[in-house]
Amino acid sequence: MDETDQRPPLVVCDAGPLIHLDELGCLDLLADFPVVLVPEEVWREVQRHRPSVLWQSVVTLRQLTPTQPVPPALAAMTRLLSLHAGEMEALRVALEHDPALLLTDDTAARVAACNLSIRAHGTLGILLRAIRRGQRSKDELIEVLRELPQKSTLHLKRSLLDDVIREAERLVQEQIGIYEVRRVDGLVEINAETIELIKQRQGGDATKVINLVKGIERKAEEESEDPYLIAMAERARAVQDAFESRQLDTAEALAALLGEVESNETRKQEQAEQSFDGLTYFVYRTLLDAGIGNPEAVSRKIRLAFGECSNWKRSENALRELLRVAGIDPLQA
Repeated sequence: MDETDQRPPLVVCDAGPLIHLDELGCLDLLADFPVVLVPEEVWREVQRHRPSVLWQSVVTLRQLTPTQPVPPALAAMTRLLSLHAGEMEALRVALEHDPALLLTDDTAARVAACNLSIRAHGTLGILLRAIRRGQRSKDELIEVLRELPQKSTLHLKRSLLDDVIREAERLVQEQIGIYEVRRVDGLVEINAETIELIKQRQGGDATKVINLVKGIERKAEEESEDPYLIAMAERARAVQDAFESRQLDTAEALAALLGEVESNETRKQEQAEQSFDGLTYFVYRTLLDAGIGNPEAVSRKIRLAFGECSNWKRSENALRELLRVAGIDPLQA
């Protein structure tokens, strides 16, 4: 959350932060937001599990129902990530009230928010924000964090909670997540030498995480026709989002990103051996992972179809023609 802007952002809340903050006696930390929008599905969930939240008068909650059709991108994310009704509706309301801040403790919802360009934070973000805004002292916050496993239904890895407590205790100079991330320089090249370079590079691991994400994003931009790199960049952004919201600790985030780099080097070798371009390999790998028979021949046929129907992204008729050329029944696609 950018504390340099004095105007409180419009907030849309999932059930998790409302329930968890109330369990910790910290619901008042939302009081400096003029209003907290609570989608109808989320309201019902809170009513089932923590109805006292809806009776309090410290925070202004406004129940509302989405008015716009579900955007195709959100519908796809909902299917892909198996989002529950409340999470999907919270994302939908956030899109309708752009630029809203989404509060959610659900990892899948955070990944979807990242892909939909929605800012998202969770219970831990609100707790740490309290120090910056003078709503809690450092000692008060540390006590809340230490009592969190006993008082709250928010499930966290012990190592992650320890990281947050240590951060609060030393009031870290390098602030990430809900704090303003410092600009980083010296982006790494994403290639076979990246892993060794990262190990040798000076500086904190948090900086390495941000540098790796930016390096992967730049690689995807430079080779924008390679769908594998585009997907890799999306996964890297999801790791960064989980890292900044404390769902992953520094070591876990760094390991996940280095794993992406290593996987990319492996696929480049396999792609070269098959003499595939980036798109053909992406289709091939997808078919292979799905257990489709004869993936090499099928992927080449689909790649040919992409070349013949180059306007498939902009025209529904062109998309149908692409499916026909590829030998796919549009009614079954």
